[in-house]
Amino acid sequence: MGNASLRFKQRKGRHWPTEIAVRPLRGRSTELKVLTELLHTRVADAGVALVEGPAGSGRSRLLAEAERIGRRHQLGLVRVGGDRASDQAAVAPLVSATAYTGASDAVDPPAPGHRLPVHLEGLRRRIGEMSRRNRSLIVFDDLHRADPALLLALQDLVHEFAERPLTWVLARRADSSADSGDAASDVFDRLAAAGARRLVLHPLASADLRRIAGDVFGCTSLDGRLAEHAEAVDGNPALLLGLLIGLLEEDRVRVRDGVAGLVDGEDNVGSRLSRWSLPVPEGFRRLVAGMLHELGPETRRLIEVGAVLGISFAPDDAAEIMGTTAAALLSAVREALRARILAAAVDDLTFRSEAVRQAILQGIPAPLRPALHRQYAAVLAERGRPASEIAVHLARGARPGDRAAIGVLRAAAERMVTSNAATAAELGLRALHLTGEDEPDRVAVAGTAARALVRVGPLAQVVELGEAMARRITGGPPSEELRAAVAVAHLLQGRPDRALAEGGDPGEEGELGRVLLSALSHVDPVTSERRARALIDDPAVDQITRDHAQTCLARARWHAGDIEAALVLAKASAAASSAWFDPPLLLVAALLIRVGELEESRSALETAHHQLRVDGAAVLGGAPDLVRSSLELAAGRPAAAIAAATAGLAAVPGCEPTGLAAPARRSLAVAALRAGDLATATEQLEQLEQLVPGGPAACWLRVQVVAAQPDGAALTHQLLGVCRDPHLLRAVVLDDETAAPWLVRHAAQELPAAVLQVLDAVDELCATNPGVEVATAAAFHAHGLAGDDVHRVALAEQAYRDIWSAASAAEDLGRLSAADRERAIAHLDRALKRYEACNATRDAARVRQRLRRLGVQRRHWNTEQRPAIGWGSLTSTERRVAELVASGLTNRQVAHSMYLSPHTVGFHLRQIYRKLEVRSRVELAAQSRRRS
Repeated sequence: MGNASLRFKQRKGRHWPTEIAVRPLRGRSTELKVLTELLHTRVADAGVALVEGPAGSGRSRLLAEAERIGRRHQLGLVRVGGDRASDQAAVAPLVSATAYTGASDAVDPPAPGHRLPVHLEGLRRRIGEMSRRNRSLIVFDDLHRADPALLLALQDLVHEFAERPLTWVLARRADSSADSGDAASDVFDRLAAAGARRLVLHPLASADLRRIAGDVFGCTSLDGRLAEHAEAVDGNPALLLGLLIGLLEEDRVRVRDGVAGLVDGEDNVGSRLSRWSLPVPEGFRRLVAGMLHELGPETRRLIEVGAVLGISFAPDDAAEIMGTTAAALLSAVREALRARILAAAVDDLTFRSEAVRQAILQGIPAPLRPALHRQYAAVLAERGRPASEIAVHLARGARPGDRAAIGVLRAAAERMVTSNAATAAELGLRALHLTGEDEPDRVAVAGTAARALVRVGPLAQVVELGEAMARRITGGPPSEELRAAVAVAHLLQGRPDRALAEGGDPGEEGELGRVLLSALSHVDPVTSERRARALIDDPAVDQITRDHAQTCLARARWHAGDIEAALVLAKASAAASSAWFDPPLLLVAALLIRVGELEESRSALETAHHQLRVDGAAVLGGAPDLVRSSLELAAGRPAAAIAAATAGLAAVPGCEPTGLAAPARRSLAVAALRAGDLATATEQLEQLEQLVPGGPAACWLRVQVVAAQPDGAALTHQLLGVCRDPHLLRAVVLDDETAAPWLVRHAAQELPAAVLQVLDAVDELCATNPGVEVATAAAFHAHGLAGDDVHRVALAEQAYRDIWSAASAAEDLGRLSAADRERAIAHLDRALKRYEACNATRDAARVRQRLRRLGVQRRHWNTEQRPAIGWGSLTSTERRVAELVASGLTNRQVAHSMYLSPHTVGFHLRQIYRKLEVRSRVELAAQSRRRS
């Protein structure tokens, strides 16, 4: 179970997860703040908090946090759990209580042996004694189980001690048929009217559920499928923990590069129902079975039948299957609603949690499930319901070889591809499973399944499906529909060359021709431009193909260096119809980033995200985040850039769209490089080189990574590789406005002859795009550095749109103004402020080094409180030194990377050894590995 430890409390067969050893408490910051204020108050009077929430909402965890705070502040503590008076009608039933006063350094509650049964009167006396000594915390939990007499007595107790220094925390479950009926609600209402603070534990937001999952798995983010599972628990933290721990126990989660994802079992292509077939963990099924055990037999039967009917179902449909009437289900429906398993919509009943529904469904004996689906399909057919509704249940109930069912499934899948691609994929795959190996229409059925599956993933399954069908075909290629789906899968996996290998004419009418044109625009922009122009000029070509040709033409013009024309074409294409797999809005957003129009780009990405949902293109759900990573980096927000790139790459495993994933990888590498994290930058560079081997982005990044290392000969070699290849140099300068000044700055030292080539490339870019201000800024900057022209560099600083480029220009101004000390310091201070604002710690360190040479010290540490030893005791500089040393760098190499002297690195290393209690680099590396 990794870093997670779980405790359970039992309630009539139900085992609720009650605590997981992770902090902080997620999603309850408002409630915890109120409790903290009540516990910290110095007012002599009592404070009262009323905690209410459904089962599993985290009530016990919140109370445990309150008790922990109370112990930390040495408050007296009384903890009482409500108990049912089973065989007596006592006015003051026995309660289980623990009373003690806090002691210094107390962190654990008293042992179970200290729990003494006491009469309520005894409890009253004990509270009175404690309140005279010091402020105390009184916690009553499970008050929904208390009888009305006890609740009234408790209300009197609160009023009696209203002027004592007490904090009362009263908690109840507020979602089911509690033993106290409405008495607990009435008492809570009266206390609230008297001034008590009411804390209602609402369902957790999706972001909090994902954070809890991250805590359990020890990861930074979840992939798309795992995130869907985490969010399918109705915001209930206990259900979420039950699901997550079950997945861990069955070893069905893997964490890679900080991203947790589900592990699928081995399946044959076409033999499983995509996305809906994942078994619910056995532990989670037991948890849900315990929930059902508390309900009446008729309620359990209603819920089980409802689970077969779907996430939402009509009561009269359930009654029909159960052989009864809707009126007879009234009591069962009410109980299911109180238990928060079902919710009432306008006409239907709806399961609050899809995870719970799946657990219930998979708990029904396997032979009965398809029979119930067939029964319900017949009911729907008799009522004349839409074929798509019937098909969903036929998919789960039809027998192999049922040609009528196969026809219904395939027709429904074709109709639902754009409106509900996930369901269409399931129906298509099920139809394929029911179709015999030797049936003549098997390939056509596979095409229907692939056409839907490629919109939702997994993409690898689409490719495998195409390969499987190709092996069965003799005398010709697979159907065009299947080939188009496979080509799209290759394109979205970042393999446009393999998409082109599917064959056909790029740009011919139909989806296959359009996807081949997209692939060609990445592989051979010159040829794709000619083909796109021919399609646009041909009036006989359908409108969708012509509009898509405009998107590909825009990409080709960008590749040719004509950014202005590319943006005009992309915007025109985005305003018309488009191919779902190559959204022009994403191209528009990327171009807007390149010209520095960041807010307009952000707006385009929001529109693209909405459009992808409308188009049912779930497989591209992470694409806007991939583009957004470049936007955030340009805006000087590297943490947001890293988060966006990570989310985009994790959204759909295996989907790294051509032209979108590479810039995101570049953003991750550049953010790491600017922060001085050479190891991460190198790792991302290797990923980028695998994605686009030999591409200009990878070559340019390789130069920057080598420049961060102390090997001057290697840098000269890399500079030669870029500057001596006119096409590569032109592509590098086109791709990144910071490239030309950077290359001039380094080539002037290493390869003076290459400076003119760089200036020619940036001049060509500027001449082609006279209206693009950032191109003009790059030209000013490069020429200013080449000619030591302070005025031109100053113009560049003013014209740059992104904070890092402006900081770079200011730094160059400081270097060029070295003869005027005060002016140089002013420029460098401006650069330092900007570098620090965008977390470019490595660049900031270099500027501090320049300032030190001018006799100026600029502090770069803070005065936050730290422990005396351990990793938490290290300053940010010490942490960075420790990481670099642990990775194997020498002191001199660390000094070069951080712009420090070797002597300073040695000083920091001695502090690190002392704080971490290690004696050598080997021990430091070992401790660093254990920490990771």
